[in-house]
Amino acid sequence: MAPSVGLRGPRADFPSPLFLVLLALGCTDARRFHAAYLFSGEISDFGWSYTHNIGRTAAHRQMLAALAGDPAAEIKTSIEESLAPEAAYAKIEALVEDEAVDMIVAASFVFHDVMFEAARAFPNTDFVHVSGYYSGLENFATIHGRLYQARYVSGFVAGAMSARKRIGYVASVPIPEVYRGINAYYLGAQAGAGAAITASAVEHKVDVVVRWIGTFYDPVKEAAAAAELHALGCDVLAYHTDSVEVPKYAKEHGIQSVGSNADMRASMGESVLTSANYNWAPLFTEMMNRSYFGTFAAPGADRALFYGYGHGVAVSADPSFRVPRDVVARMRHEEARLLAGWDVFCLPVLRSGAVVNPGACLPTPYMLTNMTFTVDGVADSGALKFAGEVCGNGTSYTRVVQHAPPRITYQCALCREGYAFFLVPGEERGRPQECVACLPGTYAARPGMSACAPCPAGTTNVGLANRECAERIGGGLS
Repeated sequence: MAPSVGLRGPRADFPSPLFLVLLALGCTDARRFHAAYLFSGEISDFGWSYTHNIGRTAAHRQMLAALAGDPAAEIKTSIEESLAPEAAYAKIEALVEDEAVDMIVAASFVFHDVMFEAARAFPNTDFVHVSGYYSGLENFATIHGRLYQARYVSGFVAGAMSARKRIGYVASVPIPEVYRGINAYYLGAQAGAGAAITASAVEHKVDVVVRWIGTFYDPVKEAAAAAELHALGCDVLAYHTDSVEVPKYAKEHGIQSVGSNADMRASMGESVLTSANYNWAPLFTEMMNRSYFGTFAAPGADRALFYGYGHGVAVSADPSFRVPRDVVARMRHEEARLLAGWDVFCLPVLRSGAVVNPGACLPTPYMLTNMTFTVDGVADSGALKFAGEVCGNGTSYTRVVQHAPPRITYQCALCREGYAFFLVPGEERGRPQECVACLPGTYAARPGMSACAPCPAGTTNVGLANRECAERIGGGLS
């Protein structure tokens, strides 16, 4: 049986051999060094930002340990949480000009434009962007983890464990990183369900239904998408978003999930079958190492790092106790293949009936920039739409769940005379709405009213079905 590949610390070869050689030779040029990390979310999200911060602190410790014999060295790392993209450039400018930072790491795709712009403006500062793909500047690098490898393992377990043979996937935004995860998850699910996979075909054994929410972080939308996938018959849920709402929904509604970014069993228990996790420490340590020693822009230096299982950056959490031993053994076999250098996209990648990679593994540049599609077999159910976004004011709606192909739509109808639409209290964000009768003293004269109008002074709607108001005469109506 292959060894367990749970969430683990930095690899044993960090700090790098070069780092230690330079230190031993007294070539460290000991100095103060400051690396600033920018996060789009809160480090308490127990997801994307949380995992990056764990990597930051581990890299900081590695640098301190490696430089322990040099008392003149001073290493500092700092963070900026919940940073909006539109505020990022001003923050970067302040970090460079006021705090003289040596390296800035931006841990979100949303910072891709501003980071590249800042790298042009401040050539003496090193910039590292997580999940981007821009290149061409000596002081600018992109790093990422091949988390799709761990998503393949998660899909494998989900496909093996699904009783209904229909599993759901809450997707964020349509970029190559997200498509890689969906496609790897689909291939893993088929393998886990026992599908026959040849050089040119993948047998379809289990449905993978995708629901897009259009953002990486929105707990309300994440929970709503989980509920819709559950309504579509999915009994295992996966996600490529940043909060814990999807596994939380699964736990609360008696179904199962696979986690993302961190081991979700720690907070959600055994309903989380496994998790696809990042361990950012190796990449962060390497980039801090380069920036400290001035080798960031060295000729031939690789400034587009894409590390996976083999580097300990993409990892799979140990499985839940709910996962049977035979499935665990099969999972370990897939992990061993990945650790040995095999890649998920050595499997056939089918698009519109044609194999994209006949007899070969997909090259890294293709995966980074050209994978902007879901492979054949994935059921894309479209973007999440709240009822209020589909049905306008003055309407009620009926949600229609279609199982083949999986789809959720809304049928809208105008509120009839005497009725107006009503936002359900406490749920204004999703705008659930229904038509309710106008209260005494108010009326709706025509269909589709967004609110009931007050009756004029001296009139009443009593006895008029709330459609109109009439003048009172002697206690009755005129």
